Amino acid sequence: MVQYPGVAKGLYVASSSGKPALSKVKVLERNAQGNCMLVEVEIQSGRPHQIRIHLSFIGHPLIGDPLYVSGGKSKCSDPEVGGGSFTEDGGYRRPVNPVPGDCGYILHAHQLVLSHPTRSKVVKITAPLPSVLQTREETREIKLGAGDDGKVNF
Repeated sequence: MVQYPGVAKGLYVASSSGKPALSKVKVLERNAQGNCMLVEVEIQSGRPHQIRIHLSFIGHPLIGDPLYVSGGKSKCSDPEVGGGSFTEDGGYRRPVNPVPGDCGYILHAHQLVLSHPTRSKVVKITAPLPSVLQTREETREIKLGAGDDGKVNF
């Protein structure tokens, strides 16, 4: 954890002295022209900012992430953060020292699988993917009306 303006307890970063955490990453699509990819991440632990830190640590930070850069480190030492440019999602000015929860990146909990605390049953919660996080094949299926039964599983 490192000190970070606006975050009382500090910001989590990749560290050999940190608690163990496991993230399984599967590449769903690659966009060589855009130098980006769509991935599915399954986490086994659930540490704060785990997905963001692990992906940035291996050199693939989330596009638009206001906090983490390659290497799993925070941007707090980067003088370019908070330049004065507007984001492309509604004209909000990026804060000089962004804090967790600020807009700028796309991350979605598509499916959660939990053990019910009292019933000893597995609970599976699924939320539909926003269009920006769908693969080309999923987008094609939705346009054709296949694979979309209109149900949300809770």
